[in-house]
Amino acid sequence: MNQTIKRRIGGTTIVACLIFMFIFAIINNLPQYEIRTSSSAEKEILDDIGIAILVDWKLKKAMEDLISGMLPSIKHFKPMHIVLFSESDVSSDYQRRVRQVTNHTIHFILIEFNFPKDFDVNMPSPVKKSNRRSKWGYMHMCEFWFKHIWHNPLTQKFRYLMRFDTDSCFLNQKYKLEYNDSLVYLHGLFTWEGAYITDLRKHILDYVSKYNIEPKNPAMFKVIQDNPSKLPMYYNNIEIVKIAFMLKKEVQHFTDYMQATKGQFLYRWGDAPLRYATLALFSKPTEITALDLKGSYKHSCNGGY
Repeated sequence: MNQTIKRRIGGTTIVACLIFMFIFAIINNLPQYEIRTSSSAEKEILDDIGIAILVDWKLKKAMEDLISGMLPSIKHFKPMHIVLFSESDVSSDYQRRVRQVTNHTIHFILIEFNFPKDFDVNMPSPVKKSNRRSKWGYMHMCEFWFKHIWHNPLTQKFRYLMRFDTDSCFLNQKYKLEYNDSLVYLHGLFTWEGAYITDLRKHILDYVSKYNIEPKNPAMFKVIQDNPSKLPMYYNNIEIVKIAFMLKKEVQHFTDYMQATKGQFLYRWGDAPLRYATLALFSKPTEITALDLKGSYKHSCNGGY
């Protein structure tokens, strides 16, 4: 009986092998096709560039600036995505009004502003309270543009992001979006910050020393080194930024380090001098260029450049 079972098992094994060889031969002779796969990031990209705006829907002027000035001024852009971030809800009526004045796709994104860990919110604010913002509103805004904007899931669906303010506008239809894959940053006018820089330069230089950083843009970094009483910056009420650059490991490490100092809340450090420092440390000179805004752009639409 055992010999009979062995013969059956052996026969079954031979048959199975023959079937496998037959199937393999058929598959091997089929036409060969290249299977192309794309990363999840590539699949999720909405567009090469999007526009991001931080809006306080509680301020009627901000809403009217957006509807009557900013959005109509970019009608000549090709249809694109505009992301309106806010910590407050917007009524359905205003959503309708916003969509009526533009040919672009509008996204209304609700965000939450948080304070640094163990921060005393009862301490005096480094800026005087105004009718425009809450006690800590300006500092939340600066931290949002310095750090949090790059981690929003919708932001990461663009390759580049153009920042715009509600009270900014283009004056004519001459301006065309300018960017290419070799650039990580396109900036507005160069200027200086001398008022809100307490300990900022010190923390930047300490970081470079502590982590043995060799700045990739020595000329920009030298401007920081050589000016103890003021810090360089680009006006960034308009800027075009490459998302992948801001999400690089070394850039995020610097961003986290500076956030941990709580300097944006203690001293009202602006996101503009912090952006300049980020570029000085981690971008090459050939990766930065100025936006050509002459005669085309204004901030605010009622004044400024």
